[in-house]
Amino acid sequence: MKIFISYRRSDCQDMAARIADHLNDSPGIDEVFIDVEDIAPGTDFTVAIDAALAKSDVSLILIGDGWVGGADEQGRARIFDTKDFVRAEVAASLASGRKVVPVLLNNAPMPDADSLPDDVRPVVNRNAVFVRHLSFDQDIELLLDAVAGRSRSRPRRWLRRHPVVARIVAALGGIAASAAILIGLAAIHGQWTGGASLEQTLGGEGMVWLVILAAVLAGAVTPLWYLRRR
Repeated sequence: MKIFISYRRSDCQDMAARIADHLNDSPGIDEVFIDVEDIAPGTDFTVAIDAALAKSDVSLILIGDGWVGGADEQGRARIFDTKDFVRAEVAASLASGRKVVPVLLNNAPMPDADSLPDDVRPVVNRNAVFVRHLSFDQDIELLLDAVAGRSRSRPRRWLRRHPVVARIVAALGGIAASAAILIGLAAIHGQWTGGASLEQTLGGEGMVWLVILAAVLAGAVTPLWYLRRR
């Protein structure tokens, strides 16, 4: 999957770089285009942007408090300038039919539709994702879900925002899974041996090793899958 990041440098340059770095390290994402790093010196900016948009699967529109841009001499926001690159990126992303995800940074509000030009206005109708500095690790996971088209249940979203509780839940789940493995093995063993117990067959030391194996499989692998599943 290829991701195009649109942002205004004066608005959210540092946050854009942080998001791009995280996406680049995420499985399933092949390429992240962010202009500062991906346009070589001397390259026509417009041509490079158009080429990147053409091959991207998803456009992320990063919106901070200053996203519409400062007012010009006529008192209009920069987003109304036909030569504004942010306007061009958003308009082209919307017109392409590809997935467009607005990303509201640090509790910035979605701009009012009346404050935007016609070719950019539809972005306000797209479901947005919040990414905040104070909860970045949890928010970026939700952004990855949005990019991949996945959804999480409300309890799962709540656990993502409370990692300590999530780890406790995962550990308890691992214990329950470990117990289920032992019970299942005991039932299968009983059928095969005509009712003999695992302890009779394995002995005390064998039972200890079986419990350890079950704990490793269910108590470690299951929580790891639960916490890191994307």
